[in-house]
Amino acid sequence: MPCSTILVSLFDRGHDGDEPCPSPSPPPSPAVAYEPPPNRKRWTRRECRFLVENGLLVGRYELIDGWVLSETGQNRRHAITIVLLNT
Repeated sequence: MPCSTILVSLFDRGHDGDEPCPSPSPPPSPAVAYEPPPNRKRWTRRECRFLVENGLLVGRYELIDGWVLSETGQNRRHAITIVLLNT
């Protein structure tokens, strides 16, 4: 039995073979499991100092309202703009 006949018999029983074979429908998508929001912690200055002293927090960071944020360096355009705004 030719392949096209097998496909026709599987997907369209009344298909006469002159038309293109219908494509199979995609499989159903898996159910999305509920994912809880991430655990967040608000840090204190004492905790951040402990992390820095023990080498666990390396680099430039700032503590703003309990959140530890990475402090990015300034590029040349940023530095020039700050100088112009302060003059």
